[in-house]
Amino acid sequence: SLKYLDPNIFENIDKYKEIIDISFNDYFLEYIKKLPKLDFENVVKISREVYQSYGKENEFDKIFKKLMNDYSINNGSLNKGDANCIINASEDKILLSGTFYDVVLLCHEIGHKLKYNNSINSAYLMDSFFFETPSILLELAANNHLRDNYGININADKLRKTHILSITKENSIDNDIFSIVINLLKEKKLSVVNLYREFIKNQIIIEYLNRQHSSIENCIDEGISAYSYDIGYILGSYLNYNNNKIENLNMVLKYKDYGITTPFTIEESVIKEMLENKNYKHK
Repeated sequence: SLKYLDPNIFENIDKYKEIIDISFNDYFLEYIKKLPKLDFENVVKISREVYQSYGKENEFDKIFKKLMNDYSINNGSLNKGDANCIINASEDKILLSGTFYDVVLLCHEIGHKLKYNNSINSAYLMDSFFFETPSILLELAANNHLRDNYGININADKLRKTHILSITKENSIDNDIFSIVINLLKEKKLSVVNLYREFIKNQIIIEYLNRQHSSIENCIDEGISAYSYDIGYILGSYLNYNNNKIENLNMVLKYKDYGITTPFTIEESVIKEMLENKNYKHK
């Protein structure tokens, strides 16, 4: 799938992304504590309305029923040290806060299961690339639905943006290998010979690739996964601003399911607009 991907996407994201040095978990918990309460029955009702607006209510019903049967939806805690603190929520362990944010959370986590069914398909590298996109698209749609239909503006879009701007990539061997691959791809020099020439310049890379269970493919997957929230926020925000939202979501789900088979890029102007950081600049 890499041969269809414009490698400048990663460079442009890094170019326009101003990192915020905050503890996002603390920020998130304080945000949740200030929100108005909402009971579970209405959380489910409103979440289903969001999916219905995308023609996905049947999928919502099926996934929700399975989550309930598997006891995967539970009440969470707002105390950071608790095992069931809401910051530990996932698509298989949905932890509710008892607030209007639960609509956003449920829409996000069920979004993961529209195609993935518990995990990504390792056969397609781009599954990692798009892993967060449908979920963030739907969570932003939930935020808009609450505002437009219930008069409740919880600013979940700003919360997600704060999350995006707080994410930093680790300086790791995986990232070094990913950078080499992407740079060679950008220069149209990606080949086994050129990879070998770059790798042997770094003894740490050689030692890493000689370990059991290590591979170049895993490093590429890790590198792409590091941008999945960024990609999800950029595309999710952009597609929610446009018409044909059902077609937009189906397009993203198709990419997830089958990888990329045609050239894919995101215009620099779109990345710049979505990542503009007017509200959260350093003081």
